Amino acid sequence: MQAKKSTRGEFFLDFKKLREDQGYSRDDLRGKTPRLLQGEHTDHAVVGLLKEKLLNREVFHGQTWNYRKDGEPFLMNWYCYSIFGERGKPIYYVAEQDDVTEIESLRLKQRLLVNPQDAEAINFFAILENHRAKQKRTIFGHAVLTEQQNRDQKT
Repeated sequence: MQAKKSTRGEFFLDFKKLREDQGYSRDDLRGKTPRLLQGEHTDHAVVGLLKEKLLNREVFHGQTWNYRKDGEPFLMNWYCYSIFGERGKPIYYVAEQDDVTEIESLRLKQRLLVNPQDAEAINFFAILENHRAKQKRTIFGHAVLTEQQNRDQKT
């Protein structure tokens, strides 16, 4: 995903990439900031480092969790930098985010084979499993509601 911030504070997002990767429509994103992608496990220290680096005119690189429209978490590598105007002030911020969930999953599975108590790996898979469990509860809850509605309609 790429995002640019205008001098008026508005964000312009690469909508096509977001629609393909995270499930958002143009209307979902219009007038929003990339904070829309943040959630429960987004590391706010990483977000703080982003602000710090940009204020110091440095390139930012970090990794944190973001979320698709359906709530599915994904681990992303994140790069961001400023484009400066003639007066030396930032006129745009450009960000690139790459989903690295799959490659990190493979790496951390290997680490668990060596050390089944690896806290980082355990936490990574717990975040993914937590989302799957929420989905199952939602799906099951909907199925029960549907069966109850059917019984209610028959009586």
